[in-house]
Amino acid sequence: MLETFALASCAAVAYHHAAYPLLLRLMAKKETRTPPPKGERPSVAILVPAFQEARRITEKLRNLAALDYPRDKFKIVVLCDGCTDATAELARTQALALETQNVIVEIVEHEDNRGKVAVLNEAIAAVDARIVVLTDVSSRVAPDALEKLTAWFADPDIGIACGRYQIAPNAQP
Repeated sequence: MLETFALASCAAVAYHHAAYPLLLRLMAKKETRTPPPKGERPSVAILVPAFQEARRITEKLRNLAALDYPRDKFKIVVLCDGCTDATAELARTQALALETQNVIVEIVEHEDNRGKVAVLNEAIAAVDARIVVLTDVSSRVAPDALEKLTAWFADPDIGIACGRYQIAPNAQP
């Protein structure tokens, strides 16, 4: 009985660390999607929860403004979660600067820090876009990310998609 338990435990660990990731890679390589034509792109709301992110919020908004996606089809929503630093003020300043590029940035300020999950749940319920994208301030988004992402949602059987994180060689916390 103990031997069976030990073998099953080893098999479960091996599956979790080796077989499962390999299966996911094989499945992902088979799947490629073509983005819908530019006039048929779905609307996208990009939610950015932020707590004490004054150091990075301007850079994040510039990163999102550089996305290669029709400007009238996406908006950025910065969710300031009880920030006591200059996060909201810097986000507002950058939002004004991005208006000249026709990038829509909405700032939602919460007085109290309620936590990322609480502010995201509230924001997701209020979104009127077909697709909701969640991204942290510290992550960078590739210019073609929305193109690739929205291609998956052309299939009505797809309800969620996830990007791939890569650690930059000189990444700083």
